[in-house]
Amino acid sequence: MTAGSATLAATLESVAPPGTVEKPGAPEPGRRVVFEVEQTDGTRVLRRQLVSATSQNAALQVPQDALGDGDCRWRVRVQDGPAASEWTAWCGFAVRTG
Repeated sequence: MTAGSATLAATLESVAPPGTVEKPGAPEPGRRVVFEVEQTDGTRVLRRQLVSATSQNAALQVPQDALGDGDCRWRVRVQDGPAASEWTAWCGFAVRTG
């Protein structure tokens, strides 16, 4: 990332909680999605929970001032009622503002 703010996006089908069953034609309930962003040394940058409008995708717009120069990583998990997925593997990215 070199300018502006980052958007983190996840396909929820790949991180759906165990036992989740999609019923064709059923109304989409939305799922709670938790994003975490850290510097690679483990310092937390942000943790945000949102409700996805669909059961397939979720995106988080990271505030521009939340990230400084350096290497970062992010992960996501989904909560659907009492069930929760495992965290995804960390995904790294670099921020260069200058």
